[in-house]
Amino acid sequence: MSENNSLKKNQIGAVISYVNVAASIVVGLLVTPAIIKGLGDSEYGVYVLIASITSYLSVVQNGFSDTTIRYATKFRARDDKEQAARFNGFSLCVNIVITILALLIGILLASKFPVIYGNSLSAEEISIAVRLLYLMLINIAITFMSNVFFGYLAAYEEFVLLRGLELANTIISYTLIYVVLLLGAGAYEIVLVTTFCNLVVALIEVC
Repeated sequence: MSENNSLKKNQIGAVISYVNVAASIVVGLLVTPAIIKGLGDSEYGVYVLIASITSYLSVVQNGFSDTTIRYATKFRARDDKEQAARFNGFSLCVNIVITILALLIGILLASKFPVIYGNSLSAEEISIAVRLLYLMLINIAITFMSNVFFGYLAAYEEFVLLRGLELANTIISYTLIYVVLLLGAGAYEIVLVTTFCNLVVALIEVC
C-alpha cells in the first residue's frame, strides 16, 4: 500500500514539474516584454549582465543537491538514522563553505566592478549593477543553503511539496514582478521580489 502511495506521489510530482516548466515558459514570455519595456534598454542590459555573473557564481554549487539526494536516500533505505544525521550535518557544513566562497568572490567582483566595466558602463549603470549584484548574492546564499533541505525532502519523496513550491514560486514571483513594474519599479525591485519569494520557499522547506 505504501509503495502505491509513493508511486502516486511521484507521479503527481512529475505532473506538477511539467506544469511548472510550461508555466515558466508561458509566464516568462508574457512578463519579459514588460520587464524590457519597464526597465529600458540600459537598465535591462545591466540586469541581464548581473544575472549572467551570478549564474556563473552558482556553478560552484552544481551537483551538490544531487549528491545530497543520493546519500540521504541510501541511508534512508538502510534505516541508518545515525549516518543520515551525520551526513546531513556534513552536507550543511560543506554548503556553508561553498556559500561563503561564492559570496567572497561576488563581493570581490563588486568592489572591482568600476575598474572592470568603467569603460563600457556609465557611473549610474555601475551603481545599479553593484546594488543588483549584492542583492543577487543574498539570493544565491538563500538558494545554496536551501539545497540541503531540498535534497533531504527529495530523498524522502516529498515531490508533491517540492514541485508544488516551485510552481507556486514561479506564478507568484512573476505576478509580483509584473505588479511592481506597473507601479514603476526598476531592476532592483524585481530582484528584491525574486529574493523574497526564494526566501519564503526556503523557510517552508526548512520547516
